[in-house]
Amino acid sequence: AHIRILSWLAVLVVATVGRILLVVRYNKLQPPPEQSKRWRNRILAVAALFGAIWGAASVFLFAGESIPHIAFTGFIVIGIAGGAVPYFAAAWPVYLLIALPATLLLALRLFLLGGEIATILGLLILFFSAMMVFTSWRMKEMVVESIKLRIDKETLGRELKHAKTVKEQATIVAKESDERAHVLAEAPFEGIFIHEQGQILDRSEEHTSELQSH
Repeated sequence: AHIRILSWLAVLVVATVGRILLVVRYNKLQPPPEQSKRWRNRILAVAALFGAIWGAASVFLFAGESIPHIAFTGFIVIGIAGGAVPYFAAAWPVYLLIALPATLLLALRLFLLGGEIATILGLLILFFSAMMVFTSWRMKEMVVESIKLRIDKETLGRELKHAKTVKEQATIVAKESDERAHVLAEAPFEGIFIHEQGQILDRSEEHTSELQSH
């Protein structure tokens, strides 16, 4: 029935607009890290809503026993589940909340329909769903590892920069110490005197004139 299709589409459009507004608000506020849990829960709630909407397509938009209509609905739902992998795999729970309700409800509806073709389609959808879950998990692991490597690289860069600064400061200090030592060596302030009971017997040449003046 057209009213059922339009009602389902209206719900999908409203949910999509709400999701866009949520993203715009997040980008505008740039919330601090301590609010990340609150925003994560909001994103998970939106993902669960979309999963329920696409899952509802398997229930409310199912065209009886018409195989062409069933196949069309299945292709759409499977396309949504497959297309969501590269977009939501990094946030794996989000992907599960979107894809699993859609694919599992479709498979269940096919099993309830009965018949050889419907059962085979249901099994294929279950197999596809399992493959998408595994693929999304592997992609999530790759994204996480890439983020860790990037953080490690930035940390190493900061440490190397700090080490370079310390080395430059140490070089400056050592140079200043060498210069001070050189100045002191070139301008001695002490002489050598040999005496016996206060009587000077000999002395270094540098202080001869000074002693004679006294």
